Amino acid sequence: MQQIQQSLQALPVLAKGQIDMVASANYVTYLQAHGTTIVFVTHDIDESVYLGDRVVLLSPGPGAKVVLDPPVELPGTRDRITTRGPAEFVALRSEVGRAVRNR
Repeated sequence: MQQIQQSLQALPVLAKGQIDMVASANYVTYLQAHGTTIVFVTHDIDESVYLGDRVVLLSPGPGAKVVLDPPVELPGTRDRITTRGPAEFVALRSEVGRAVRNR
């Protein structure tokens, strides 16, 4: 298992988006090629739904507990543009967003 923590928040949005597209494609390719588990830590809800097979939302602070742990039921092969359109993506992104606001 590998942990990857992304720290691109300080970059301009356009630059971050371009880096994210390359990085995301590389993560997905790596997973498919090696069949390994990656724990990807992000604050970007779209990114968590796009990249993950699961989205685990933790409560804030020390002693954090799992608040939400829904499976991501999207096709294995994903595209950053078209994957964001289906109702399944939109519904899960909304569910995670509501849980973030309510925790």
